[in-house]
Amino acid sequence: MASIVVSDTVAGKRAMTIRFHLFLLALCALLPLLGFAVYVSVNLIEHDRDSIRGGAAGRARAMMTAADAELRGSIKTLQALAASRALDTGDLPAFHADAVRILASQPDWSNITLALPSGTQVVNLAIAFGEPLHALLIDSPSAAQVVKTLRPAVGSVTTAGPLPGPRVPLRVPVIRDGAVAYILTAAIRPESFERLIRAQNLPKNWIAALIDGNGRFVARVPARLVGALASESLRAALRNAPQGWFRGITSDGNDVFTAYLQMVSRWRAGFGNSNGARVSCWWP
Repeated sequence: MASIVVSDTVAGKRAMTIRFHLFLLALCALLPLLGFAVYVSVNLIEHDRDSIRGGAAGRARAMMTAADAELRGSIKTLQALAASRALDTGDLPAFHADAVRILASQPDWSNITLALPSGTQVVNLAIAFGEPLHALLIDSPSAAQVVKTLRPAVGSVTTAGPLPGPRVPLRVPVIRDGAVAYILTAAIRPESFERLIRAQNLPKNWIAALIDGNGRFVARVPARLVGALASESLRAALRNAPQGWFRGITSDGNDVFTAYLQMVSRWRAGFGNSNGARVSCWWP
C-alpha cells in the first residue's frame, strides 16, 4: 500500500515537472513576442507624437506667415502715409486730414497717432484736432525701438489711452534728412488676428494663439482674455532659449508638449492638439 502511495507521489511530481517545463518553454517563446510588441507600441507612440508635432509645426508656420503678412500690409500702408508731403513742411492739419482718410480705409485699425521722437504726441485721431493730447505715446519701448533702429516695430497689447478695448501699436519711423522726424503709429484691433486664426479651419480639438513680445495673448482660439499672460511654463521656456521643445501646463490647465521658434515680429504663433497630451508650437 505504501509503495502505491510513493509511486503516485513520484508520478505527480513528474507531471508537475513536465508542466513547469512546458510553462517555461511557452514563456520563452512568448517573451520575444512580448518584447517586440512593446517595442512596436513605443515606436508607434513616438511616431504618433512626431506626426502631431510635425502637423502642429506646419499649421503654426502657416499662421505665422499669415500674421506676418497681415502686419507687413499694415506697415506698408503706414509707410505710404509717412511719405505725406504735409510732414515735409510740418503741416499737421493737412496731415490730420490725410490720416483720417487712411483710417477710414482700414477696418482693422482703431486709431492713428503721430509723435515726436521724444514720444510727445502731436496728432491723435481719437481726439479732435487742436484738443489737448496725452503727453506721451503708450508702450514707449516700441517707440524707442523705432527711433533707435529707424525700422518698423510691433508693440505689445495695451488697453491704455482714450479708446476702449485692447489694441496693438504698430509703428513706423517718419524719416527726413536721414533722421527720425516723427513716429507714426496705427492701433490694430486684436479681433483681426482672431479672424486670422479661425481662418485656419482648425479641428475643434486644437488650440491656437498669437502672443506678443511680453508673453500676453493677442488672440486665442478657444478664447482667452486679450492681454492675459500666457502660461508660466511657456514664458519660462522662452526666457531660457529662443527655440526649443518642452512639456508644460497651459494657462487653462492643460498638459502640453510645446515647440517654439522665433517670429519676425517677436510674437508667438502657436497650435495645440488635444489627442492625449496637447501639443503646441510657439513662435516668440
